[in-house]
Order: sequence, then C-alpha cells, then structure tokens
Amino acid sequence: MKRLFTALKVLERIVNDKKSFSVAINDTCRKEKIGGDTRKEITTLVGCALRHYLILDSRFSAICKDEKQMTFAAVLGASNILYAKKVSKEDTNKFFKEIITNADYLKQVNELITSFENGEPLINKDLDNNCLEFLSFRYNTPLWLVKMWRKHYGYKIMRKILIANSKNFNNYAKVNLEFIDQERFERENPIFTKTSFDKFYLYQDKGQVKKSIQYIDRLIYVYPMAFDEMVKAADVDSLRGIAAFAGTPNNLISALSSNISSYFEMDYLIGKQQAYFEIKSEKQHYNLKNVHLYEGQADSGIACFSKKVHTFFVVPESSKFFMLRNTPDYFIHFEQSSLDGLIQEQARALEECSAFVEDDGYLVYSVPTISEKETHGIVNQFLNNHPEFVLTTDKQIFPFTEYDFAMYYAVLRKVKSND
Repeated sequence: MKRLFTALKVLERIVNDKKSFSVAINDTCRKEKIGGDTRKEITTLVGCALRHYLILDSRFSAICKDEKQMTFAAVLGASNILYAKKVSKEDTNKFFKEIITNADYLKQVNELITSFENGEPLINKDLDNNCLEFLSFRYNTPLWLVKMWRKHYGYKIMRKILIANSKNFNNYAKVNLEFIDQERFERENPIFTKTSFDKFYLYQDKGQVKKSIQYIDRLIYVYPMAFDEMVKAADVDSLRGIAAFAGTPNNLISALSSNISSYFEMDYLIGKQQAYFEIKSEKQHYNLKNVHLYEGQADSGIACFSKKVHTFFVVPESSKFFMLRNTPDYFIHFEQSSLDGLIQEQARALEECSAFVEDDGYLVYSVPTISEKETHGIVNQFLNNHPEFVLTTDKQIFPFTEYDFAMYYAVLRKVKSND
C-alpha cells in the first residue's frame, strides 16, 4: 500500500508543481529512500495513471468535486486495478479509505471502478466514437490540440496522428562507419534489426539505446532518421562553412557527423543551459573537436560567428509535440497560452540567424513538432519580409510515416546579390 502513497506524491508533484516525470520520481524516491523493484513499480503506477489521465481525471473529478488529492488517489487506484495491477485490490481499497475521507465520494468511486471492471467503457457512452471529445479521451490528448490538428490538417490526418502517438516509441540508431563496417556490425550485434533506411537499425531491447554498449563504444549514432533527409536537402558543404543555433536539445551534430565525417567544423550557438549541456555531452561522446559551442541567444551571434557560412541550421525552442508519444506527462506541463511566445522566439531566431548566410547559401529551419503556426506560418512570414531568400523545399513529417517521428524542416536559399 505504501507504493500507492508514494505514487500519489509523485503524481501531485507532476500535476500541481509541474515537475517532469523523471524529476518527480527521482526526488520523491530519493527522499523516501526507495530503490530497486519498488521504484520500478511506483514508476509503472504513475506512468499508467498518466497514460489514461484525461479520461480518469474527468470521471473522478465529477465525483470528488474540487478535492484534488482525492481525485488523484482515485485516478491512481483505478489505473492500478484496471491496468497496472501492481498493488492488490484489498490494499488499494485501504489506500482509498485513508485518502478519500468523504464517505459519499468513496462509495461513488468504488461503484464506478466496479462498473469499469464489469465492462462499462471508461469514456461516456453518450459520446460519438468519431467526435473530437471522444478522441481526446481515447488518445489522452488535450481537446484544444485535437481541434487544432483537425483545423490545420483535416480529420483523417488528425486521427492518424493520434493513433501513431498511442503506439510504443521505437529506438533507432545509425551505424558509425568510421568505427565498424555494416556487415560486421550486423553479425556481432543481433539486437539491432536492419530497417529500410540506409545504415539505420531498430534497437530491439526495451532499455534506452543510449545505455547500450554499442552506443558507449561509439558504434552507432542516435538521432531521428528524418534528419538525414534534412541534411541532404540542405546540400551541406562542410568546406564552405556550417553554423547552427539551437534553443532546444537535439541531435544535429550526430546527423552531420554521420553524413559528413567526424572532422567537420561548425560554430554552434545554444540558447538554453539544458540544451547546452546535452549538446556538449554529445560532442564529447563522439570526440567532435571541431564543433565549437557557445552559450547565448540568437541575437548574440555577432560575438560568435566570425564570417558568413554556406549552411546555417536554426532549431529554436518549439512546442515539441512529438514528445506526447513517449512522455505521458508532457501535455500536463505544456500550456496552450505559451504558443504565442514560442512563435515570437522562432521568428526572432530565424531573423537573427539569416544575417550569417552567404550568397547562394542555405538557411535551414527545423522544429520537432506538428503545428502550422510554428512551421509554414513562421517560414511564410520570413519569406514575405526577405525577398533575398527563396524556399527550395519544406516538409511536415508526421509520426505515422516511415520516419516514425514528428518534425518540420524548410530549406531556404539566399539568392546571390547583384550588387
């Protein structure tokens, strides 16, 4: 039963305090000196509750009114009884009695859970299976986001996005040919299965691919397969100069190293400390001595870039809706109201970085999300203000495609001046 009390503290930290899943788990388990299998079970209990959070919260909030802790307890206990099954029903009922102190609420919670066990669907039967509210509950995605995707991409695409996001997240890796040839890699590492993408493999273990011995030994690169298409579309010429600005962690330097060589040179301006440390770690792991990192916002580029470059990558902070797939608490932390601020940041980053692109060079804009305002909207606004740039190609990549990832990129070419 103690596991449910600890899980309740974790869930409260995630929802009330807006802490990430990993931070809430780590902090709470450390304070209560919990480790090993017990920690794994608590992680499962909270993760399961988050996977069904929208519908369970809706059903039990209607019972427990404004009593948040009671609602959280009902959500946790119900998800355990129906799905996780890590704590016995008897102990779960004891947990309910200690947290849900209102006798009427407790009676209604138990009755509702029993009805679910007897086959009543979690989602209200009065909702049509094709309506947006039903789909929001069915795929644990905020209704405002479901409505936005329907408006921007149509009903069929919206539904395919939701279905794709409900599937398990796969780990892909690309063989590092500077360390091992493909034939030997396949022979010695059967845990990696070859895909239809050149040199890319699917990691079959349930653990994180970045904890694998293959990653530690630098036999593989780990980054989204879609990055290769973006790098090729940008016609990257390492001899003519590469630079980048990032407002969020990403694996751009791995993709460039894989497609060019580990000796490529690049100046990399990074806007946030978390992103800086993660990108620095990646640089050190692959021993990329010619990648020079700087910390600062896009408008500080004048102090970091000594000359214009042939290819400039702009990867600003974004809504990162691809994270809805493998981060069950992401929608709890993301505020719809923050979109306008993100869009302003993205437009400013593209504007500032464009000044460092040489004639006939390329400006590459990329965000790992699905949002028209952050993608085509940003690019079209920039092109309207900068006739010296032309769009050579752009693409919205959806999670239901063979790339198994959500991302947008646009390649803009700077037309040679006649001056």
